Amino acid sequence: MKRIYITLLILIALTACRKAYEVTGEDYSEYGWDFYIAGDYTQARRWFIESVMERPGYSDGWNGTGWTMGKLDSVANSLYYFRQGLYVTDTLESEYSQMLAGLTFSFHAVGQWDSCLTRGNELLYRDSSWVFVRYSGLTHESVRVTMSSAAFNKGDFNLSLTLIQYFDSTFQPDISTQLGIAQLTAKIEELNLIYR
Repeated sequence: MKRIYITLLILIALTACRKAYEVTGEDYSEYGWDFYIAGDYTQARRWFIESVMERPGYSDGWNGTGWTMGKLDSVANSLYYFRQGLYVTDTLESEYSQMLAGLTFSFHAVGQWDSCLTRGNELLYRDSSWVFVRYSGLTHESVRVTMSSAAFNKGDFNLSLTLIQYFDSTFQPDISTQLGIAQLTAKIEELNLIYR
């Protein structure tokens, strides 16, 4: 009987010492990435916004919301969340680079060519071999093609060609001619299919 009493007392003591687990902003963000990777962007948005509300100083919540809004075709909101995330107190190097890439793609989507080029250059300066950690299909090559397209769209064919020559240094169209510009266009489109 004494042994049962001692065992019961030990069990009560162990369970009484257990602390309740509180879900954190980091947890919400990880839930968001799980849904993002699964392709459920509506649920991902819900969890990322919870992360931002729970812990506004946690950069990955802002980062995830930015990427998710882009997937939900809400580029203006995407730009907002990326911009906010760049300036939160604990922005880590990896999240900062992810947000710069997101800004590069988002600015391209809304036709802000100079901003696209600025953020893309900033990213490549910080991390010339960048890879999106949540989806390996997006890399520094994707950023370079996007920047080349932005330079082309703003009429800077020399810069566009220079960015494309990263992939193929032998590609030398005469961009002073219509044929050369058409060849550059075709090359951008070809690489866009490969690196998107």
